[in-house]
Amino acid sequence: MTDQKKKEIQRAVARMDKLETDWNSDLQIATATGRIALAGPVLKLREREEELASREVPECLSKGKTAFLAHMRASIQAFTSFMADQEYTSSAYMLEAAKQIETYNKSKVQCEKLL
Repeated sequence: MTDQKKKEIQRAVARMDKLETDWNSDLQIATATGRIALAGPVLKLREREEELASREVPECLSKGKTAFLAHMRASIQAFTSFMADQEYTSSAYMLEAAKQIETYNKSKVQCEKLL
């Protein structure tokens, strides 16, 4: 692998790490927000999802990006279900979100091993 390619991957991983940090911060805020006031925090989560959806990533992060997007979408669905008083559905989405973030983390580790 060329040095140029390694630098591209390093930059992409750094951008994903930054997005993940921002996402987790916004997720923490949403989790601590009462049901009646969740619309704003959920909108912020949707903005992060759109940010990731439009982001280009190297091939080794492609599967990870897909998993992270699935995590984001499941998390957002969990909050919107919770807002609609559908706790059972919300719990199912949270379980799916947890599975997807594990898949993302494994993919990111595999990509970093290429460096």
